[in-house]
Amino acid sequence: MNFYLNKTDSKNKKDINSRHYYIYCVRGNHEARPVDIPGMRLEYDEQVSGYVYMEDNFPYIRYFVDGMDYIIDGKRVLVIGGAYSVDKYYRLARFDKDAKWTGWFENEQLSPIERNLIEKFVEGESYDIVLTHTCPRSWQPTELFIDGLPQEFVDNSMEDWFEQLKDKFSWDTWYYAHYHADILYHSRHAIMLYEQIIPFGEIEI
Repeated sequence: MNFYLNKTDSKNKKDINSRHYYIYCVRGNHEARPVDIPGMRLEYDEQVSGYVYMEDNFPYIRYFVDGMDYIIDGKRVLVIGGAYSVDKYYRLARFDKDAKWTGWFENEQLSPIERNLIEKFVEGESYDIVLTHTCPRSWQPTELFIDGLPQEFVDNSMEDWFEQLKDKFSWDTWYYAHYHADILYHSRHAIMLYEQIIPFGEIEI
């Protein structure tokens, strides 16, 4: 939604907003944080019982806040966005260093301070569903890693953090994305989504 930071984003948002159904977004990588978008404001959303970011020009597009919990269809849901872009250095090298836009965002991952605050917030809690962009380190689909990309240059700090975090609270089903495939891990009810559409709270892969 917030990638080009120009009229292209506005055109895409206008198209999506015109469909008149609500879209709730979990922040990934390769996009600016909602708080960094001019005109974005924080508002309490009764439909999800929590605060979301939104723009007045596109009221049907809502952005979840990292580390917040929500009530969706009667389920308690924890949302944590952000991830590392493995093509970071390609993007930085491809564009002029003085350009205002490179396609990479410095704050795409959660900071150590943000992680610490979230950890304190969720410890000992219980959630029906967890929505994140990336996943715990042990769930990474290594078979989908990009061939020829040296893994020693990849920052897995968020995945390592999730690996520790997942055992500090209880949860029933965990949805994530990031790796561009649809995979179900039956043993822990962890679901990676890409093109698959699943009714909320159901496992149908």
